[in-house]
Amino acid sequence: MWTELFLFALIIGSINLLFPETPGFLSSGANPYILLCFVVSAYYGRYPGFVQLAFCAAITIAALPEAIHALDHNIGGSSIRSQIAAQGLAPAVVGVVGVYLFGFIRDANHHAFERLRDRFRVSIRARVRLDLRATALQEVNRELEERVLHQDDALTTLYAQVQELYSYNLEKTLDRLIETIQRFSGATSASVWVLDRDAREMRLMAQRGGELAGMRTRLPIDGSIEGWVVRNDTAFSVRLLSRYANLRELDTGRNIMTLPIMIGRQVWGVLNIEKMPFERYNRYTERLLQMILSLVAPALEKATEYESTLAVAEMDLHTGLPSYSHFHTLLEREAYRTGLQKGSLSVIIIEVTNAEDLRRDNGDEGYFGLLNRMVDLLSQLAEKRATLFRYKQENQLSVLFPNLDYDGASLFCLDFLSAITSTDWRIGEAPVSVDVVVGYAAIGEKARRADELIDSAERLLEMQKV
Repeated sequence: MWTELFLFALIIGSINLLFPETPGFLSSGANPYILLCFVVSAYYGRYPGFVQLAFCAAITIAALPEAIHALDHNIGGSSIRSQIAAQGLAPAVVGVVGVYLFGFIRDANHHAFERLRDRFRVSIRARVRLDLRATALQEVNRELEERVLHQDDALTTLYAQVQELYSYNLEKTLDRLIETIQRFSGATSASVWVLDRDAREMRLMAQRGGELAGMRTRLPIDGSIEGWVVRNDTAFSVRLLSRYANLRELDTGRNIMTLPIMIGRQVWGVLNIEKMPFERYNRYTERLLQMILSLVAPALEKATEYESTLAVAEMDLHTGLPSYSHFHTLLEREAYRTGLQKGSLSVIIIEVTNAEDLRRDNGDEGYFGLLNRMVDLLSQLAEKRATLFRYKQENQLSVLFPNLDYDGASLFCLDFLSAITSTDWRIGEAPVSVDVVVGYAAIGEKARRADELIDSAERLLEMQKV
């Protein structure tokens, strides 16, 4: 701005060179120097106006006489300065007074405008805050209304969801657990981390809703909020960051709620909520998640126990399925547990009756390739709700199906036999015929122990061969 003011004064001084007989336009009715100072003070304020006045005075007194003398040597610079000194007092007084008055008016209006603008700015910010608060309260009220109106339905749904968590498949159990959590908490991104005590780290076991690409799958126990929850067996909520400096050092922005998952009396892992709607973030949701984790603890214990059993199981070389001995061990355990819980459990035995003919005509490689296709078909029909095993003979398979009663086992066998009949079985390019019989049994009044279930299923299997 100061450069502009100097240029303004320099331009007026250059124009003044065209009128050397009136230096400083002191004899003019309207002095351009004074008018310029008035305009600057009215536009910029008092202080810029006085600066402009000083620039104009400097050019008029110091530069202008020398410039006129350089253009016309007959006019002396000292005479011009004497003329300016004689005639310049009145214009200088007028300039000072005018600059002060115009500048004072401008500054007073400017300050009033600034105060008014600040008041509007404060009012707008307050209005925005009130609107945001009102919107948040509306969302919270809507959430409370939904919670009250659908409380009975939510409890019924929660019970059904928890019952579906009982599975031998740990991956499926965890996936349904996160699905249940998302349904009741509104979370858009959640994950389950499991404690690896030997490596002293947390491993990602299941995740829904977030971007898996670029996401860390291992976290240190000592350098993460997930590890802090495991070490202290304490739930974490983002509101704790305002109270504990050590948690702020661990926070990376991915934890809204992190809750411990208990199996037995030990912390097995954590449930982490990464994203959720603002109106769902409250103590009620936190207590609800803790209740869900308590309800699913038996299902997780069952699934992890089965996973650990399979980890040491002897697998069949041809099909990759656990052997009969592990089937019998697991069946004994589950039959006892199902009897105590008065639940349902089914056993299905499948036998390929023309296996010898298939092996003789197509060799072991062709026969076991066909058997593996049958295993895939069984897995597809069971939808990961059941576990497959090799049975006693190389042409026999067994299925352990939790939460399935006798009628359900019968329907499953019918679906399987229908799929066998409708499938185009081939070994290589040659079509082959596959003859299959099934036997099944379920926990009921007559069969409660593992051996009783096996005997009942085998009797039905033998009846199918007749």
